[in-house]
Amino acid sequence: MNISQLLEKHGKHPHTVSKDCNVVDAIEKMTLTKSSALIVTEDDFPIGILTEHDVFRCHVVGKTGSFSEMKVADVMTRDLIFASPDENISHVLDRMLTSHIHHLPVIDSNKIKGMLMINDIVRQHMEALNAELQYLHEYISRLQDAGND
Repeated sequence: MNISQLLEKHGKHPHTVSKDCNVVDAIEKMTLTKSSALIVTEDDFPIGILTEHDVFRCHVVGKTGSFSEMKVADVMTRDLIFASPDENISHVLDRMLTSHIHHLPVIDSNKIKGMLMINDIVRQHMEALNAELQYLHEYISRLQDAGND
């Protein structure tokens, strides 16, 4: 299965925020949309991601000024890790685990197509492995039955 198929099944509507938005407004948007991450845009082009972790880290580090004075661009993660719709789930899962990320924007031709969470990808990967295991059990059972004939 590839990412576009998973996106059709479990894709979250991607919520975005402008890099020029203040952090308080971004937190409010996260709260209202029940999102734990927002894709940061500049002129509708994805340039980063703002996660709850980014907000917590900013608070703990104690950057000067209040959240209402800080811009999303000052707090966001700039290294945007994303998937393209045609990528294989196994490769994307490996990238997410290696990068220690929980949110994965899906981007195609610089357009945001959706957002997946690691639990969506892990769940689908586990379902595929369980289906393969079930097939192998049935195959072995048929082989044993044929050997008994």
